[in-house]
Amino acid sequence: MAALRTSLHDDAELRMRELLDGAGLAEPDEVRHEFDPDEVVFLWHATKTAIVVELEGDGTAEVC
Repeated sequence: MAALRTSLHDDAELRMRELLDGAGLAEPDEVRHEFDPDEVVFLWHATKTAIVVELEGDGTAEVC
């Protein structure tokens, strides 16, 4: 069952994409919101890389 996607998820995804672009890094191949309602997961398939951003109730995010 998919987790409810909120504006907090969208804000975290937008901010992460801005950070990646600003650093000259590749866009993720996939962004998943349904693993956990408090996470956004960014995936790069070729390098088998994942970045998990944990969302906090106060509108902040923490990268794991």
